[in-house]
Amino acid sequence: MTAPVCVRQRIRQLDRQGLSHREISRKLGVSRTTVVKYANHGDYSPKPLGSGHAGRSLVDAGYSAVVDGWPAADLRMPVKQRHTATRVYERLVAECGFTGSYSSVQRWGKRWRREHRMESDGFAELEWAPGSARVDFGQARLFSLFCAHYGFGPRFRDPCSGHEKGSVENAVGFVRRNLMVPMPSAESFQTLTRVWLDECGRVAGSDHCRHDVPVIELFEAEKDHMLPLPGVRFDSCDWRSVKADKTGAAAIDANRYPAGPEWRSMRLQAGVRVFEIELRGPDGETITTPERIWDHSAKTQVDPASLLAIIARKPRIWGEGPIRNDFPETVRALLDRMDARTRSDLLDDIRAVAADCGFAATVKAVETVINAGRTVDRAAIGTCAKRILEGAGTEGGQDLKRYDKYMKEAE
Repeated sequence: MTAPVCVRQRIRQLDRQGLSHREISRKLGVSRTTVVKYANHGDYSPKPLGSGHAGRSLVDAGYSAVVDGWPAADLRMPVKQRHTATRVYERLVAECGFTGSYSSVQRWGKRWRREHRMESDGFAELEWAPGSARVDFGQARLFSLFCAHYGFGPRFRDPCSGHEKGSVENAVGFVRRNLMVPMPSAESFQTLTRVWLDECGRVAGSDHCRHDVPVIELFEAEKDHMLPLPGVRFDSCDWRSVKADKTGAAAIDANRYPAGPEWRSMRLQAGVRVFEIELRGPDGETITTPERIWDHSAKTQVDPASLLAIIARKPRIWGEGPIRNDFPETVRALLDRMDARTRSDLLDDIRAVAADCGFAATVKAVETVINAGRTVDRAAIGTCAKRILEGAGTEGGQDLKRYDKYMKEAE
């Protein structure tokens, strides 16, 4: 049985104070095994919640070779003529003498569907032009883990009583007056953090107002009285269980982050950090790590590459697709003029190249190939995208200017 966080935190504190495991056990009323477990536990960072994937099923024991072929054959059938869990169970009982339960068949079906989801499955959120219409029917636990990780105990003050910790409030005011005036501007929070850290280093090199020695020297002297740091850095991450909607997007703190259409309607794990959101699948695999949005945004934070497969499969939604405006004007105009089949082929080529070279380099390569008057196919896009990544320029052809002198001589 897992001990409460408060008990784990207290074990760490007493262990840091030099008490023996026997004394800690007697003082806290827990077993010595529990004391040893948490006193030597090196990392208290939050961990992802348990996976929600389907467990083992009796269908796997001797029947999978038969039943795995049924949903595979269903892929060639209309949606309404495919096997349901009920129909699989009925056929197993009638044809194979299956004696297991219906819930066992359900677990097998859930796992089979998850393992055989295609990238192009699901839905894409559409953006409609103005005038058009669609007609259709806690953080307290995290701080406790932080205390347990580093082995210290907090002392709480009265709320709304800044006068009780004046030195802290003065330090905050110093940083605000010296680092935030005028109002700073940066391209990202990470950049702003790096700038402020450099400024703090500059301040640390100046002399203290009362001791006439650099602040950094005073800090180094204080480190001798501090607890040693553990070997693992604390990962300040709030893990949550979220469910993706039918477009594959998960709502976190009133903002929507895309996992991809293939993860539609699935239960995912979301690691919420200061600067990023990490989305993981049912088995713990990392899906994507978009930047965290702090302001409320009505739009989904779209990764264009994640929607290429579904729009290639449904090319008629291109005009209202959420990634249309992420393409350069030249590429967008070409895709607008194409018929559905040709557009599908080009989008699939872009998807394949983007998987290796990234979306930005790939669409730039398509634009370069179009401007050069060459045939836009996967080979041409891939070659040009690699040249862009290598910094070889975007001309996409050979420089023939050195031959101009021969033309002039001929004239």
